[in-house]
Amino acid sequence: MNEYEQIFKRLWEQVCDIHYTWQMYCDLYAVSPDVVDLLNRNGSGFFRVNQLLMLDYIALSLSKLTDPETTSGNKNLSLKQLLRDAETHGDDDLHVQLSGAFEKVESACKGFKKIRNKRIAHSDLKHALNEADKALPGISQIAIEQALRQVREFMNIYECYHSDSETAYEHVHAPYGTGSDALVESLKRKNT
Repeated sequence: MNEYEQIFKRLWEQVCDIHYTWQMYCDLYAVSPDVVDLLNRNGSGFFRVNQLLMLDYIALSLSKLTDPETTSGNKNLSLKQLLRDAETHGDDDLHVQLSGAFEKVESACKGFKKIRNKRIAHSDLKHALNEADKALPGISQIAIEQALRQVREFMNIYECYHSDSETAYEHVHAPYGTGSDALVESLKRKNT
């Protein structure tokens, strides 16, 4: 396996993980008011913290995908590495397709990157003290779905070019009984 195959494989795993985490988040916090009520009756403080941590993880993970190839002399695992692969190997058509797709990913992840840089990875003083001219963007379901869609498009362009196949990232789920569905079912049994 060459370096770019390894890079793609690891990015593929990360993108699957982001989708899996998002699916768990939706199963817990966005599926129905009944589930949210169930969570609130059975550890609301824990589930509040979990919800915030899951959103931060997703925002951080999406923003890392758009990092430059290197930071402070260290190579980053980011989508830019796959762009470099296309450029290095003279795959002009692939490079053009990936460049266009990357611009869409970068645009969709812009708010997440700002959140990462100002709140998650660093604590920007003006934002922390609520003195900033503009508030940080929120993390909305629509923004996450849009970013995930753009990431899927980018990854599938690369994968299709190299292996004539695509991944249905949006259908990544844990085996039944091992994810958030098991937790919800257990809480339902406890509360009947």
